[in-house]
Amino acid sequence: MIVETLNSFNLVSVIVRLLLAMASGGLIGYGRSRKERSAGFRTYMLISIGAALTILISVITK
Repeated sequence: MIVETLNSFNLVSVIVRLLLAMASGGLIGYGRSRKERSAGFRTYMLISIGAALTILISVITK
């Protein structure tokens, strides 16, 4: 069911994709912040959301 929702392009799929991007970026950032690296949790969350939005905008404009 979730795969069918993500394959279609509607508000729910956009929200789910952005939440997945935020969660995966947060996991990467959390691991980096635990190792006391320069870019951490918030930075990777923002970068992941920005990348997901860029891809979604390119899908819309096709």
